[in-house]
Amino acid sequence: MSLDTLNTAITATGLLGCAWWAGAVASMSLYAVPAALSTGPEPQYALRAWNEVYNRGAATGRPLALATFVSLGFVAYRQYQEHKPWKALLFAGASSVAIIPFTMIFMVPTNNALLAAARGAVTISWTEAQVLIERWKVLNMIRGLIPLTGGLIGMYAALAS
Repeated sequence: MSLDTLNTAITATGLLGCAWWAGAVASMSLYAVPAALSTGPEPQYALRAWNEVYNRGAATGRPLALATFVSLGFVAYRQYQEHKPWKALLFAGASSVAIIPFTMIFMVPTNNALLAAARGAVTISWTEAQVLIERWKVLNMIRGLIPLTGGLIGMYAALAS
């Protein structure tokens, strides 16, 4: 396998990682959250369903973001060494891990409130649960736009080179 073929394969892997993660995040907001909210007027069922979605996303999101960043960062570095355009690929990779500070800055208060309610550490009403889960849905959807944007920029750069 030639180095060009290897770079292409690694680039494709990283860009697919951006796209996959953006789609997974969007699916949580578009499908899983409405399903959780359809469980009825008892908040514990919606909170349990949200908690399951959250745990699955947390378990897969960070490793996928890191793998995407490493693969695109590697190709960006190789491009840099060869005096080829590299910044867009690095940006694409960085966008995948940018979900982590976004989560820490914008989502942690909502996450903590939902996690406490899901554990039963605090009792909240159905209305409070709906408000928190809807807020999480919107923030999560915004978060999903970050790797999508990076993936699109990276794809454009890969196709242009």
